[in-house]
Amino acid sequence: MKGQFYEDFNSFYDLVFPYLLKNEVENGLLLAILDSLKKNIHRYGKDQPILLAITGINEIELIIKSF
Repeated sequence: MKGQFYEDFNSFYDLVFPYLLKNEVENGLLLAILDSLKKNIHRYGKDQPILLAITGINEIELIIKSF
């Protein structure tokens, strides 16, 4: 497994959004939050969100987003 922090929201979004969309019902809240951040990165506060994805072989294991 490999963990990577993302400062560029678009890179993070491009990685995790399609993965979350595979199980849209289960991930609806995360998808909505990501979509709102894509429109306004400071929607939930003035600080840059912390974006972390932990990936395994050919798949995402964990996604963390904090404000």
